[in-house]
Amino acid sequence: DFKIVLEKLKPEHQVFISEMGARKVNDIREICDFVRPDIGIITSIGPQHLETFKKIENVVKTKKELIDGLAENGIAVLPKDNEHCFNIYKEEKREKYLYSLSDRGSDVYAKNIKVSPAGSTFTVVTPNGEFECTTKLLGEHNVQNILGCVAIAVALELTNEQIKAGINKIEPVEHRLQILPTNNGTTVIDDAFNSNPVGSKMALDVIKQFEGRKIIITPGMVELGAEEYNLNKEFGKQ
Repeated sequence: DFKIVLEKLKPEHQVFISEMGARKVNDIREICDFVRPDIGIITSIGPQHLETFKKIENVVKTKKELIDGLAENGIAVLPKDNEHCFNIYKEEKREKYLYSLSDRGSDVYAKNIKVSPAGSTFTVVTPNGEFECTTKLLGEHNVQNILGCVAIAVALELTNEQIKAGINKIEPVEHRLQILPTNNGTTVIDDAFNSNPVGSKMALDVIKQFEGRKIIITPGMVELGAEEYNLNKEFGKQ
C-alpha cells in the first residue's frame, strides 16, 4: 500500500482499493492513518488468527479500526449476516450501507439464489431497483461478497447495468474454490489457499451441490490458537 500510494497513484486514477490485513490490534489503524479511506467495508469478523489476537474481542476491535478511520463524510459498508459486523453498523453514525444474503430490510440483498457447479445465479435488490446476474464463482459466501461490492458501487453511483456487467466479468481466484480441468470424469475443486472455520464450512456447503462421491483432502486449519484442536475436530465432524 505505502509504495503504491507514494509511487503509482496518478491524477487519472479514480479508485484505489486497499486490502487491510491484520495480525494484531492497531494494524489496521496504522494503515488507515496513511491511506485515509473514504469507504470502508468489513466482509466478516470471525476467529481467524486467534493465535495472535488471543480473543475474538480483539479481532472485533481491530476490524472496527477501519470504520473508525473513515473521514467524517466517509461511508461504512457492513454485512447484516455477521453479528459482530451488524453491531458495528448499528453504532455507526456516518453514511452507511447494509447488505445481506436474504434480509429484505438491508440496502442491498439477494433473492432467488441458485448455486451449481457452473457458478451462481441470483437477483440483486438495490435502492435503485433489482436485476438478475450470473457469476462463475461458487458458493453463497461469494454471492455475499459480491453484494458488498454492489453496495459500494451504489455508493459510487454506478448504474445497475454497469454493476451487472462487472459481476459477469469476475473470474475465480486461484486456489479459492477453483474448478480445475480434468480428463477422467472427476471434478477437482482447489480451495488450498488458506482456510478458517467459516471458510471451511462454506467449502463443504459448496460441494453439497455436486452429485456423486466426494473426497476431501485437507491438512486442517492453522493459526487458531488454543481453539485449533476443537475447531479442527468440529470441521472433521462436518
